[in-house]
Amino acid sequence: MDRPRCAERTDKRSSNEETQVEIMTPKCIRNPMGSPMKIRYTFLLLFAAGIALQAQDISPRFNIDHYRLGSDAEFREQYLASILSDTLNENLIVGFPNENEIKDVNTSLTVYGDIIVVNNGQLRFNDVDVRVHGNVFLLNAGKLQVTGGSFGFVQQYLYHRNMLLQQTSSLLLNNTSLNFGGYNVGLATLNQSSVLMVNSTVTNGYMTTTLLDSSQFTAQNSTSVGEFVMMGESDAEFTDCTGILSWLTTPPGSNLEIQFPGDAIAGQYHYPDSVIAASGILNSASYDGCFGLLWGMINESGSTARIHNSALRAVGAIFNHAGDISVSGLTNGATLSTYQYPAADRDIRFVNSYVETWNLYPSASSSVAVTNCIFGEILAMGKSRSMVTNSICDGSGGYVGSTDTAQMTMVQCQIAPDVVAKSLSQIFMTSCNIPDGAINTDNDAIIGLFNCTFGAQPRAGEGSGVLIMGVDDPTTGYVDDQISIKGSAFLIGGPEFPAIIDQYWLEFGLSAIPDDRRPIGSPSILPKYKEELGIWDTQGLDPGQYNVYVNLKLNLGTDTITVPRQITLDEKPVSVENPLNPGSFSVSQSYPNPVVFGNTATIDVQLPGNREAVFMVFDALGRVVDRRTVERSAALQIQTSRLAPGIYRYVLGSGGTRKTGTMTVIGQ
Repeated sequence: MDRPRCAERTDKRSSNEETQVEIMTPKCIRNPMGSPMKIRYTFLLLFAAGIALQAQDISPRFNIDHYRLGSDAEFREQYLASILSDTLNENLIVGFPNENEIKDVNTSLTVYGDIIVVNNGQLRFNDVDVRVHGNVFLLNAGKLQVTGGSFGFVQQYLYHRNMLLQQTSSLLLNNTSLNFGGYNVGLATLNQSSVLMVNSTVTNGYMTTTLLDSSQFTAQNSTSVGEFVMMGESDAEFTDCTGILSWLTTPPGSNLEIQFPGDAIAGQYHYPDSVIAASGILNSASYDGCFGLLWGMINESGSTARIHNSALRAVGAIFNHAGDISVSGLTNGATLSTYQYPAADRDIRFVNSYVETWNLYPSASSSVAVTNCIFGEILAMGKSRSMVTNSICDGSGGYVGSTDTAQMTMVQCQIAPDVVAKSLSQIFMTSCNIPDGAINTDNDAIIGLFNCTFGAQPRAGEGSGVLIMGVDDPTTGYVDDQISIKGSAFLIGGPEFPAIIDQYWLEFGLSAIPDDRRPIGSPSILPKYKEELGIWDTQGLDPGQYNVYVNLKLNLGTDTITVPRQITLDEKPVSVENPLNPGSFSVSQSYPNPVVFGNTATIDVQLPGNREAVFMVFDALGRVVDRRTVERSAALQIQTSRLAPGIYRYVLGSGGTRKTGTMTVIGQ
């Protein structure tokens, strides 16, 4: 079975017309053909999503019918054969080629590949310690039993490893300690598959379970059970358990009125039978003697819900409407006396309730625009296209991610959690700040970082790449000078990623005349990462605002990728022979930070003696939005009512000395 071919894509996207930011989606910069084993990774990644995300009728939305093991026996056998025909020696396989095979493992082991149990095979780990460097697939009535000991995955990032149960397969965890290496693991069940967890606990990491179709999850006397998304006609039962986050879902056409329970249920509670009113809800969940409970809700396009007097850990929205949807104004940690969810494709209302975090899930063929929001997680799926601007993802709900063939663009955003792109998907970020989160691509995905700041070195997995471009410094300079332009023109490619940089070059021009560009130096074939890209000779230029353009071409015949950065040129001071002592020249972090739009931010500046300095504030695109002369140490007041929500950089300069900081403005 061939891997799906990559369609030729040469879209040009402009995230801001004024600054001529061009983001190119490269043509197929990967091997269009691959081994059959890779198909199943693409499929599995549909379920590796923090809060998990399939819609009730998943077939047309996620194209899972191409991979389902349904009633078509011929297709089922072809699918199983495709999975197993190209296996590596490191994989542990039970049930192929011998159906009904039973394998008992009585000594501890490490599996340097996948665990695959198929065709009514049984794999039984008996009181041993097991570590897996791959994924787990239970297909066509395959059974995995873990009794005693420990079972875990070796991972490098969130949802690196996953478990999939298909076609009446089953998983038994009995008196077992689950160790996921400190990261989340995804578990997905389909086609009447089942999981039984008894006297077990997750000790290191977290488990996200998605129940689809008529599958079932039963947990008894277990701790740190994890989070559950219940879709389709699935069923979950929890007895004497702790550490459960339950995501109750409202599919299209459903109507729900509910007051969510608290963090403990001494007796019994059943969803949806115990709610105020419900219709169109097909899945169910029951709780008996459980505590340490958290509650979440996932609403879909076309659903209706009324939530009264409830405290919700998170509210997620799946956007599966084939059209344009806008969302703005969401703020985490919201106490809602009366509030309607700000999306026109659903009717979700809150009364006297609290929402800790909002999560966003563009899917299917939706086109979603998110502006001026503070949210906890966003995961783009299916064939969706998303644009996120002037927003903050604080990570309280998960991470920033993409899968399938989704494409997401983020502009002027502050991102606290990890960023993960998988499976042919693409994430393009312009003028974003990712100070602490890890950045990972895998399975033919692409991430573009354009004029972004980030702390961790990005990682590129199999067939994937991370493109880093832009100007880091300076944001100001002088005419009649030689200015060192520092930044990146760099490509991180994982294994089997065929693209390399053909060449890059710099240009400049007045910001007001973006089509008038002149070269800076000569083209180069040497990639640069956070270092000098070239020297800009500003002799004879007038003071003003200029764009410096970083241009790059790959070796695949793709269009030129262009990333501009605005730089302000001033008259050169008469003398800079005695620059300030940096130890006595400083600016503080703005406070409060973030600052709510319309309020005042304060920045303390320290100047030695009576020396003058220039203080400027730049938006994420490099435009000057505030400029003033500072004659002494002072507490500068920044009125944010003139600023759009977003990330701003401020610079205090005098002579040859500069100090910088960042400030975030959020919506009301």
